[in-house]
Amino acid sequence: MIDAAYSSAYRVDFLQDMQQTLKQMQQDFPNLCDLYTLLIHPSYEELAQKLGFQFTIKDTKLSVYWAYLALDRFLALEMQTVLAN
Repeated sequence: MIDAAYSSAYRVDFLQDMQQTLKQMQQDFPNLCDLYTLLIHPSYEELAQKLGFQFTIKDTKLSVYWAYLALDRFLALEMQTVLAN
């Protein structure tokens, strides 16, 4: 798990870099259309919801579950605004 202070300080930079990288990947792989993530810790659930990820199956007995988000929606996000709220 990433240290909370470090994660908070660089979260916007990391997500903006991720957007740029995925835009470049889209040029090579135009059919790239969805993002999937495996949430392995409950502390990341709030961030996933802010970014717009939808949970596929959420079993209340488990803390691990899949979520997805359309790539075009992720690329359109203004990270400063999304994370400010």
